[in-house]
Amino acid sequence: MMDPVLNFSTPIFMIWVPGNEKSEYYSKKTINSWIKAGYKNIRKIEGSTADSYQGIFNFSEYRRYRSGKYREWDPVEKYIWESHWKAWKAASKLKRGSIIIEHDALFYRGREIHRDTKFYPLYSLGVSHSKKKNNAYGCIAACAYWLHPSMAENLVGLANASNKNPIRAPVDGYIHSQQPWYPWSPISKTYARKYLPVKHFINPDIGTIKEKLLGQYVSLENEEDNLSSVRGEEIETL
Repeated sequence: MMDPVLNFSTPIFMIWVPGNEKSEYYSKKTINSWIKAGYKNIRKIEGSTADSYQGIFNFSEYRRYRSGKYREWDPVEKYIWESHWKAWKAASKLKRGSIIIEHDALFYRGREIHRDTKFYPLYSLGVSHSKKKNNAYGCIAACAYWLHPSMAENLVGLANASNKNPIRAPVDGYIHSQQPWYPWSPISKTYARKYLPVKHFINPDIGTIKEKLLGQYVSLENEEDNLSSVRGEEIETL
């Protein structure tokens, strides 16, 4: 297996929305945190919005939220999928591994990413805010993740594959489903300290681009799961 190289020169693709006040706020803090940790090769990927959305993926009528619960897609969730696809496409053109981060992926613990990470085709690096119960963390697979170029190519191919197998879950759920080693909530402090140096940072006074969804849930008991299924608690991303 090719050694994809993971060091301070590793390319980092950050998804952000130019001109959006919230995205600009978070992206500046995120970039500064990664630079402070020693990772300076950061390249911006312009995220999809209502004005730039291309409709690359084919989505099912309802998206899976939790086991047995479905609702209609929020357009922003589709923009997030397409935004990550743009980052995958950029990463697939490289001959080395890269890191994909969202604009609110704050590097907050130490300087080093665990050296074993580079031997996985895909490896999530982030956690959500600390939980009150047992002081544990929540999973958030798409906030920041290491990506081998071969895996980037496979992810790019999901666009064509979705013509036959429509996307049914958010990108965070799909990224999570591809990593049997990445734990579901709650994540222990021991695991987080060793493998997850990135935190999904949300300033409550600023909020997020993706507002809390209040969609109507429906029951689709006969729906079959596909690779885009999501398990456990969903953590909001962008």
